Amino acid sequence: MISEKKRHQWLESGLIKRQEKSFNQIRNLLSRALKDIKTAEQNLPIDEEAVYTFVTYLCFGQEGPLCSSMAIVQMTGLNIKPR
Repeated sequence: MISEKKRHQWLESGLIKRQEKSFNQIRNLLSRALKDIKTAEQNLPIDEEAVYTFVTYLCFGQEGPLCSSMAIVQMTGLNIKPR
């Protein structure tokens, strides 16, 4: 977690900007994550290797980091300011 002092410094220097929080978006992201976990659990007895591939894709694939970043932005109310 970012300290209050560090967050204030970053806001003042323009490295980050305030972002409107969206609890609906947070709920949607958590709901999607729960569906993915249930899918992985159901498929684990059938094809363990495929489950690991699926989970790896979610964590490191094209959508994983994006979804994680979106969740962090929505929960903290802060976003990286474009240069």
